[in-house]
Order: sequence, then C-alpha cells, then structure tokens
Amino acid sequence: PAGTHFVIKAGLHRGFSVEPRAADVFSGEAGTILSGAKLLDSFTRTGGYWVASGQTQENPTFDYNVYGAEVCSDGSDGLVPVGPTCIYPEDLFIDDRLLVQVESLSAVGPGRWYFDYAADRIYMHDDPRSVRVEASVEWDAFHGSSAHDVMLQDLVVEKYANAGQHGALHFVGSDRVQIRNVEVRWTHGVGIRVAGGHGIRVTGNHSHHNGQLGIASYDNVDALFDDNEVAFNNTVGYSGFWESGGMKLMRGLRTTAQNNHVYRNNGKGIWLDLEGRDVLVASNTVDDNAQQGVFVEISHRALVRNNTVRRNGYQGAWFHRAGIVVSSS
Repeated sequence: PAGTHFVIKAGLHRGFSVEPRAADVFSGEAGTILSGAKLLDSFTRTGGYWVASGQTQENPTFDYNVYGAEVCSDGSDGLVPVGPTCIYPEDLFIDDRLLVQVESLSAVGPGRWYFDYAADRIYMHDDPRSVRVEASVEWDAFHGSSAHDVMLQDLVVEKYANAGQHGALHFVGSDRVQIRNVEVRWTHGVGIRVAGGHGIRVTGNHSHHNGQLGIASYDNVDALFDDNEVAFNNTVGYSGFWESGGMKLMRGLRTTAQNNHVYRNNGKGIWLDLEGRDVLVASNTVDDNAQQGVFVEISHRALVRNNTVRRNGYQGAWFHRAGIVVSSS
C-alpha cells in the first residue's frame, strides 16, 4: 500500500525507474547504486569504427525553447561549447568517463561517439575490449506527481538519459518531498528537480557531473535546499544564457538555499530567476563557477547574506565576471 518503506539492497541495480505513491520511503543500504545505463558488450569492427547494433533506446529530446536562446552553448555565452548534441539525452561512458556525442559519423574520434538513431547503431573510436562500456537508457530513477510526503535517502543515482529540464529525481506537484543524503551523478539533464510543491526539503545531497544542472526548483512554496554539494555540472554543454550550471531556483515563494557548497560548475553557481519572491540565499560557499557566483534575476525581495563567494565568472563577457549580480529585480 501507499506509505510503504522500501529498503534497496547494496549493489548495482540497472534499469531502475519508479513512480512512488504518497508517503513511500526509499532507503538504500551502504553501497546501493541505481543505474539508468546498460552494459554494451557486443561490438563489431566496421570501417575503422567499433559498432554496437540493436540500440533502440531513444528518449525525448529538448530542442524547443520559448525564450529564443539556443539550448546548447555556441560559445557566445563564454562557455566552452560541446555542440548541438546536448539535446539528445543518451550518453556513452567508458569506465565511468563521459564521451562526447557528435553529429556525424565522420566526426567520431578518440573520446567521441555517434548514435545513428535511424539505424539503431552506436559508433565509437575507442577500443571497447577490456573496458566497461555503458549506454544510458532509462529516463529517470524516481518521478512523481501528487506523490506527497515521499522520502528518498542514502542512495547513489547515476547515468540516466533525461533531457534538459527533467531530473533523474523528478517530482511535480508533490508536497513535503524529502530528498536527503543522495548522490546524483552523470545524468544528462538535471540531477534533482522539484516543481509545484509545498514544504520540499532537499538536504545533504551531492549532485555532480550532471549534464545540465545539479539542482533545479520551479514554482515551489517554502522549499529548503540545505547542506548540498553541487559541483562540476553542465558536462554536455547547455547554454549559460538558457539554463545550466549549479542550482537554478525559479518562481519560488520563500525558497531558502543555505549552507550549500556550489563550485566548479560550467555556468552560474546559484541562479534565481522568473519571479522568485522572498528568497533567502545564506551561508553558502560559491566558488570557481564559470559564470556569476550568485545571480538574482527577475526576482523580488531576495536576501543574499553571509555567503563566501570567490573566483567566479572566469569565462565569458564582463557581466559574467562577478561574484554577486542583481539584474531586473
């Protein structure tokens, strides 16, 4: 029934994707890993490439943006562009190292791969023998709508094929969700995304090396983001003008971001946007992000206090080279 406490045993669990019911609790043992990837262990050598056939995974792309800015960085935002392939959510890994997806077979080289979606084939240059090759397949690990009072804790979540603005942990219209002590890594879109809920608590997590953002919040009331480590996100080159980097908190009422360490993200550190009201950003350490450390944009009555903000904005135009920026607010 709803309200069950599930304990997920230690070990690697592939193909894990769950829609919790109200008040469900999911707890991991030490060493519990939920993976959205499958092993690729059958390759043929064709025309100088290693080819994996029968790859029918193809999740929805994110290639439409109502605000006009390009979804993938073209370099004009000061970030190092990867290319327009950021819209494709499938990723390829060799021994936990992310390879760069390219648009054509002719562009395949060391560390680069091509997915011929029409022919269901993956092409790569690197020798797949004696290494672990994984392709991300599943859309998300947890997703919920009206999943009130759900708790996730003590888990590692990795390698999900989620598009931009979708989280590997993704809750919409769900009140009092708690996500704590979860490590989210190597997913294509957002690590943790919560939207349209009341009283959400995201605490003590480590969200890193995700494709777009570490943490995203949209249209929540009284949400708390406390003691999270958010680092090295935007690995697949989403645009810094559109949405990428560490944490993006949008249209929140009384959102609190405190005691977080937000660093080395390929984009902004903590970004408030789109009619955020009465937001508190306090006692965070925000350093070495490619664009602004704290960016307050199109928001009302934000309070930014007692933060340590260092060495941010090392890339891009002059307005990115700043610790704290307030714009159109």
